[in-house]
Amino acid sequence: MMLSKLRRSKIGKHWKWLVILVAICLTMGVIIGSGIGASTVDIAKAYADDTLYENALSEVYKNELVIKNLGVIKPIDKMAILEGFVAYSDGNEKVKTTVRIHGEMGRGKLDIEANKKNGIWEYQIINVRLIDPKRTINVLKLN
Repeated sequence: MMLSKLRRSKIGKHWKWLVILVAICLTMGVIIGSGIGASTVDIAKAYADDTLYENALSEVYKNELVIKNLGVIKPIDKMAILEGFVAYSDGNEKVKTTVRIHGEMGRGKLDIEANKKNGIWEYQIINVRLIDPKRTINVLKLN
């Protein structure tokens, strides 16, 4: 009898923590089940893969129309990747991503579609979408 009173009193004292723990577990289940968790994983992969963006930017730097409209483009920072869109498919061998870019004369969005072959990204599409004036520059389009 004394043992059951002790158990009830411990659970009675800590029931709020139990409710919070169950709520956290349910929330995590909903996040992972809804696909939000998958997009978070994709962003983390892109965040860690510097070559995906660096190689695409090297193509952008060669495009005279982009340079004329935006000026010299700054390197893509990690925050731009976190704020952008990333979707991997086919076992992480294909990617579609969009990140913001800034030049000395303007800003825009960089759209990339690429396939990974033997550990190297092969770009299918590299577009720069200008904000002002609103237009798209096809830097590379293989499709």
